[in-house]
Amino acid sequence: MGLSEVLKARKQKKEEFVKEKVQNFITLLNVYIQASSAATLGIMNLQQLPQLKVLKQKFKIPTEGRLGIAEKKFVASKMKEEYKLSDAFFSEIDNSIKRCCKKVLDLQPYGVWFQSLMQDVMMAVSLDVQVGLRLPLVFRKWMKSMIQESVHKIVTSADFKNPDLIKSAINVRTYKEKLHFSEDWLTDVCFVYIILARGSKMK
Repeated sequence: MGLSEVLKARKQKKEEFVKEKVQNFITLLNVYIQASSAATLGIMNLQQLPQLKVLKQKFKIPTEGRLGIAEKKFVASKMKEEYKLSDAFFSEIDNSIKRCCKKVLDLQPYGVWFQSLMQDVMMAVSLDVQVGLRLPLVFRKWMKSMIQESVHKIVTSADFKNPDLIKSAINVRTYKEKLHFSEDWLTDVCFVYIILARGSKMK
């Protein structure tokens, strides 16, 4: 195997590693939402919560009183350790579900809104601070500060020239209001996603 093939294989391996890390974060986030939904709405049928079902079976998590309570604790603990997230991050998800989901049928539109919010806020932040996101990771505190400022601008300002950024910002505001997430929550989720996408770990 020549040098170019070795470098190409190494690059592909790194891309696959990064993709897996990002996907793990997204999966855990979705599992927490399913666990919180089960605990909030009293769902007992795991067939309605496929990702939660996989986690529960894989780690053999016993049900505590009602489905979702023990599973929430397990996922939150894992994400706090891996991604350095606070209790407030998970409390916001719980409160969002309580406010938006009064019955099981509300979960489907909630999931669509949530995924749309994630896509649009990442798109908007990436477009707004392109250069800053390429800073060496030794400056990660500065990077988080830039992301925080960008999120604030996206949800409050109308002073954008990029049409794609304008569209994403409008969508972020719409879904943020529907789901009742704070700027701090959006900053945290963007920061974790970006650090993982850079192929690094949270410190």
